[in-house]
Amino acid sequence: MDHEVLTQIEKHPHRFIARPIVHFPLVDLKFVIVMDKFECTLKEFAEKSPISEFLWWRFAYQAADGLSFLHSRRILHRDIKPSNIFVESPPCNLPVLKLADFGVSTMDTGDDSTRTGNVGTEGFMAPEVYNDGKVDSAHYTKKSDIYSLGKTLAKIVPAHASEELLALVRKMHASDANERPHLVDIMVASDHALEKLKKQLLEVEDNAKDYDFYEKQKRLCEKRMEELATRYGQQMRELESASREPAVQAKKAVFPLI
Repeated sequence: MDHEVLTQIEKHPHRFIARPIVHFPLVDLKFVIVMDKFECTLKEFAEKSPISEFLWWRFAYQAADGLSFLHSRRILHRDIKPSNIFVESPPCNLPVLKLADFGVSTMDTGDDSTRTGNVGTEGFMAPEVYNDGKVDSAHYTKKSDIYSLGKTLAKIVPAHASEELLALVRKMHASDANERPHLVDIMVASDHALEKLKKQLLEVEDNAKDYDFYEKQKRLCEKRMEELATRYGQQMRELESASREPAVQAKKAVFPLI
């Protein structure tokens, strides 16, 4: 890891970035990093539990927000993939993503000569970086990180995903870097989709409340009918034992207006 990357992450904590607790310097400019223990990686999370569209958009927003923070500090992650993202599950709350593993991250100085060393993982690297089995780290840019994020989110696309979701994924890992959306666009799209899903959920809840009210009224009506039937049966028995007056007079005497 670039020491400046570690310094930036330690000095400027972010809610969607796994922040090192402490690090120990070693020889040859190497060091050991100690981080919080998380429940699992995004890869493990997706393998053990299905991801809904709501949770996918939530994860997309968090990942884009975290990556936007890194880019604002001139940090290129260079190895975004499901196994390099942690999932934190707070009690009584929805899961939260944490971008992690900055082992090949570097500072983006604008100089191609600084973008060296190992980068990425096959299957997640952008075509401008990895082509015909060859890695060209000098051409790694922020858009390359977005490509990797798109490939990562494509791995956890929910069943029966909306066209809006699928379209965003396709844009994120477009072969042409210029066609990939900016991180803020991903965040805006995610926020819009989440609000839309929340509104639909509220409508379902309102319909459920209406249904509950209908069922309650139905039960009250059924109870009232049972009471009237019981009362009618009792009145018929009283009518049978009434005096030998004409039936019409007995009926008027026994049946008051209800």
